[in-house]
Amino acid sequence: MFLPFLTEIRYKAHNLFMNVGGARSSRTGAGLILTIILFSWITGSLFAVERYRLNFFFSGQARGTILIFFRFRFYYEAAAGLEMSAVPCEDGGLQFRLEKIDSPAYVLRTLGFTGKGLVMVTAFTDYGAVRRFTDERIGDWQEGQPDFSRYIKKIKRLPFTIENIRPRSMCFLRSRDGLIRDAANDLQLRYKHHPQEIGIYFRVYDLMTETLGFYNHSVWPDFFLKSPSVLPDKWISTPLDLSNQLNRAGAQTEKIVASAVQFEQEEPFVMVYRVVFQDENVLEILGENRESPRIWKKFRVDGFRRRLRVRKKDLLPLRDELNLEIGGGREDRQGGRAHLLLERISP
Repeated sequence: MFLPFLTEIRYKAHNLFMNVGGARSSRTGAGLILTIILFSWITGSLFAVERYRLNFFFSGQARGTILIFFRFRFYYEAAAGLEMSAVPCEDGGLQFRLEKIDSPAYVLRTLGFTGKGLVMVTAFTDYGAVRRFTDERIGDWQEGQPDFSRYIKKIKRLPFTIENIRPRSMCFLRSRDGLIRDAANDLQLRYKHHPQEIGIYFRVYDLMTETLGFYNHSVWPDFFLKSPSVLPDKWISTPLDLSNQLNRAGAQTEKIVASAVQFEQEEPFVMVYRVVFQDENVLEILGENRESPRIWKKFRVDGFRRRLRVRKKDLLPLRDELNLEIGGGREDRQGGRAHLLLERISP
């Protein structure tokens, strides 16, 4: 309801400025000054822009034997980071929109049934920076994942550029109680040797957008939002079911996941929240799951943790971190994890 009002004020201020001349009355000049002051006050107080960084990481791996004799190995990793602006909404939440992308996004994965190939697909605005980044990340991966890297015989590097970095290309809403909704991505990626097809599933920003769905619950007791007061020692979230978020995210990783894997959580679980730090300005809480429900075959939600730091006076998020661990049993050495971090950038 405020945007049309602000637009009207800006329109009138512009007309007054264009019409004021040396012979204009002092009343007109005073009206212009008053209008400009009013417009500046409203835009500065109601629509103060905050800046945040959003980091995303997702990985999965599987190793084992099929039919006694056939070994398989698979590793998948995706990551992205970007800066966003945030303005207040009428309900006390924040509207986030893309501001800039200052680091490459990528997917790194093995190829073939036995994992003898490796491919790294990247997206950024600078091919030179991507080349250096790719070499460094592959080197780190080879050192950190010897059980996979020692079998690699061939490495591919596939660079993309990002064509439409603008506010509406990535956006979402975050409510005052910590729930993220309406996440949307419209970033357009173009392969360096377009129109040649790469034959690799590369939806890194779509995957990032879908994983924001893991922020799918309120972190505060209802009474605390209605009338902020001292929090109890512990409180629990509403029952959570991650099936939908896991299926939507999985569909962005590989074609076979989208067609052959259907996650279905066997029962809801709750997060147990508690205060881990506070002073006169800052409040920090931590939520953790106590149950490990099965989601597909032997795979379970081994860990789901959310750590949130807010400014006390208005619950403005300063740091909102989420970690998800999925395990398939120690003997199978299979599983995956997701990490999300939304952090306010100091002015």
